[in-house]
Amino acid sequence: AALGRGVRTATWNAQTQRLTFQYRPDKTTPTQVRQRIAAAGHTADGQEADTEAYNRLPHCCQYRENHHVH
Repeated sequence: AALGRGVRTATWNAQTQRLTFQYRPDKTTPTQVRQRIAAAGHTADGQEADTEAYNRLPHCCQYRENHHVH
């Protein structure tokens, strides 16, 4: 339930840098899932990551060049 209520499965592909998820439309929407991902510190399909959450990510998970918003 890391992506929140209504997400059934989620698979991260490191090679393509894509997250694929299945969800229950009566419980959530793709937009809500993207907002949850952004709130956790990651950018999702144009939904910019929350800066404070991003800064709390382990250094290995920070992906912005020089750790600044472009």
